[in-house]
Amino acid sequence: MRLLIISSSKRQKKDKSPLPALERYDGFMFRILKKLKRENKLPADLDIIIISSKFGLLKPEDKVPYVNHMMTFLQAREVKNKFLNEFKKLFDKKNYSEIFVNLGASYLESIKGIEKLTNAKIIYAKGKMGQKANHMKRWILSI
Repeated sequence: MRLLIISSSKRQKKDKSPLPALERYDGFMFRILKKLKRENKLPADLDIIIISSKFGLLKPEDKVPYVNHMMTFLQAREVKNKFLNEFKKLFDKKNYSEIFVNLGASYLESIKGIEKLTNAKIIYAKGKMGQKANHMKRWILSI
């Protein structure tokens, strides 16, 4: 089993009713994931966790309303222990061999210390958005 960790997106579908997180968020990384899903290229042994500043850790199917809110560094520090506890519970249930982290700076701050909770190999996306997106896509396709 492998895990992809990404953040929610400022760009969202503005439907009034709650939508599954993978449908709600419509940023660059989500468009890549949706395309891979349409092409049946998302591996069956890949779990995805979406970090939301408002809703915590989400699965792609978790329904969320439209909320225009991005995480600040201050908020990241405030929710860090909560997020790490949620990841600890997840890691106690599932034994991941690899974890790919594709987050911006404030979201990364919210999970700082995650490597202490697992023996999985953790890969961090680096560079600008396009480089991170390419790295994520190549990693997914290599599974």
